[in-house]
Amino acid sequence: MYFISATRLDSRLRIAILAATFLFCLLGLSAQTAGDYRTKWAGNFDDLARWEFHNGNTWVNATTLPATPFTGTLYIRHQTDLYRNFTVLGNIIIAGNGNSIRFRVMDGGVFTLAPAARMEFDNIYIAPGGVLINNGTMTATVKNSALSIQANGELINNGIINTATGNQISLQITMASSGVDNPAIFTSGPEGSVSGSGSFNANYNSVINIANPGGVDEALHLSEGNSFAGAHFTFNGDTPQITGSTMPPSALGIVFSNPAGTALSQDINIVNEVLVTPGSTLNFGFSVLKRDYYGAGVFTMTAGSTIYTAHPQGISSSMDHGSVQLTIRNFNSSANYGFNGQEPQEVEDFQTQPAVDPEGRVVVGNLIVENEAGVNFSNPILVEGTVVVNTGTATGDVQIDGDESFVDGINSSYYYHSFEANGNPIRNYRPQTDNGNQQQSQVRRRWRITGQMMGSKRVTFYWDAADDAHLDWSGSRPVVVKGNTTLTTLAYDLASEPRWITVQVSELEGRANFAIGIESDDTLPVELSAFDMVLSPGNKVRLRWISQSETALTGYLIYRSTTENLQDAILISSLIEPTNSSQTSYYNFDDSTVQPGTTYYYWLQSLDLDGGNQYHGPIRADLPYLDSPSTPGTLQTGLNRAYPNPFNPDLTISYSLERSSDVKLDVYNLRGQMISRLVQGSKSAGTHNYVWNGTDSRGQSLPSGSYLLVLEADEHRSVRKVTLLK
Repeated sequence: MYFISATRLDSRLRIAILAATFLFCLLGLSAQTAGDYRTKWAGNFDDLARWEFHNGNTWVNATTLPATPFTGTLYIRHQTDLYRNFTVLGNIIIAGNGNSIRFRVMDGGVFTLAPAARMEFDNIYIAPGGVLINNGTMTATVKNSALSIQANGELINNGIINTATGNQISLQITMASSGVDNPAIFTSGPEGSVSGSGSFNANYNSVINIANPGGVDEALHLSEGNSFAGAHFTFNGDTPQITGSTMPPSALGIVFSNPAGTALSQDINIVNEVLVTPGSTLNFGFSVLKRDYYGAGVFTMTAGSTIYTAHPQGISSSMDHGSVQLTIRNFNSSANYGFNGQEPQEVEDFQTQPAVDPEGRVVVGNLIVENEAGVNFSNPILVEGTVVVNTGTATGDVQIDGDESFVDGINSSYYYHSFEANGNPIRNYRPQTDNGNQQQSQVRRRWRITGQMMGSKRVTFYWDAADDAHLDWSGSRPVVVKGNTTLTTLAYDLASEPRWITVQVSELEGRANFAIGIESDDTLPVELSAFDMVLSPGNKVRLRWISQSETALTGYLIYRSTTENLQDAILISSLIEPTNSSQTSYYNFDDSTVQPGTTYYYWLQSLDLDGGNQYHGPIRADLPYLDSPSTPGTLQTGLNRAYPNPFNPDLTISYSLERSSDVKLDVYNLRGQMISRLVQGSKSAGTHNYVWNGTDSRGQSLPSGSYLLVLEADEHRSVRKVTLLK
């Protein structure tokens, strides 16, 4: 017989106690707690009989279904089908024998994993019509874990999907689309990422949406690679993003819908279409979009979209030239085109649509040059908005035109000035500005504008508070100096940010230097800070002006002419009594003796008690034709004009309909988001007007900035950019 000494027995007993204690602790870490649920057999999530509930001591048959949002732990040990919305705030563990399907989100089911929640799984199936939203962490825990997205099913990943550490653990994600109308959808949010061991396979017509800044590289990063046999991609982040080096070399199509910009990481072959949405930016760099060997390939820009290219050949509408080499290239005439190469860029055979210039020039929205080596345009270019030359030069026949058929003015926030449209074109326009002015009586910002212009234009200069930090405007007003000539001030505002002043500029011939100085206002009877107009109901012209102070003033008179010459004007008002107050005074005058379809110019004359006088203006009023039926074929459907532009606070929008149509008139910001719907419904043939007060759909005043007016009538779509200045 074998005997154990008391000493050895005590030692073994101590070891056994320690082992039992350690095992108890382990069990405690993984033990179920009160409120947890687990399945007893396979079936519907909402079958109460298949659930057990932990009461704090043991598992018992559940008397109620798991409530949403669920804060405990769900143990899915058998195949479970979810047909409704359910959110987990705690944990869900999906594990059974082998790799049989354990959790299925069925048609109508939406399963959401909250940001702090965790999931362990071996097999998940998203059925047609089902949606799984991951805001937390999903971890695959077995060999050949599977996540399957069926046709019309969607996985929205705003969190982390990864694989557990360990031998042979891997994850296979598959997308099983069924034709173009029944895609499987994978959506990655800005923080969404898939990583670890495994592979991602998307079959033909699958849809992949990526907002992650790292593009495909960060959104889908599994060690065994990705297979995209003809997927559609959308890049829709709100911060700068790239397509990624693991982006497939061929795609059915791509939508670029990121206002902060998406950059191509390499060349991509396109089967169907590439679309750049309103307000979004696509940066090609040196990469190229090419047609695939079995598809036509279409490139489409929308109004308000922007592209940049560093390709030496820039962009072209034909041949295998430049950054876009697809069969069909729809460059939009209201889009923006930037050139940021590192060697000279030559833009040849470049055409846009739908705007057509009678002189054969290519119409574009804004033109941006950021190339020290310069960009040359072989086609004559007509710029609707602004030529921005950050570095380098833009050569060739580049024109900015104020003709109302193409543009409502030149607005360049980069160059701190804007021109009013009045039909006088500015050709060979070259702007420049800096804040290096050292004159103590002038703001630090100064302007140098090169161009040719006959006639005159109203120009508004803008500057920041930092630009005039050394000036005291008390009792003074700003004046604009062109060379050594002081221009007549039409209106100004020193309280806004940015500050601004509007003057009349007569003729440009070559280069002109502009600066803003300070002029003492001590001897002026009236300090006028604004003089403008709006169209009031009934097609009347309402003139408005604001005086900051008045001293020894007799009153005001209004003059009107159909030309810009004051000597042609006639007096249309009686004497308007002043307040002669040191406080701000507001005035209105309605001119109801106007004719529809006529352009008028107005001057405001202030009369001093000592016999002196000042003229302010002119301001221009373009009266549309009254709403009336028209003979079919005499009008073209589309936006006519929007005036005044820039505007504050009211904008009159004129549009024409060739025939009676269902009409929508909407306002969008430059990110492509709809701000307000102004008109919706059936309208008769003819010319119509709408006065917009610069508010959104909730009636809230919009901030200063540029907005897009979009008119849709029948098959016609018309877009115009307007600017709100406060």
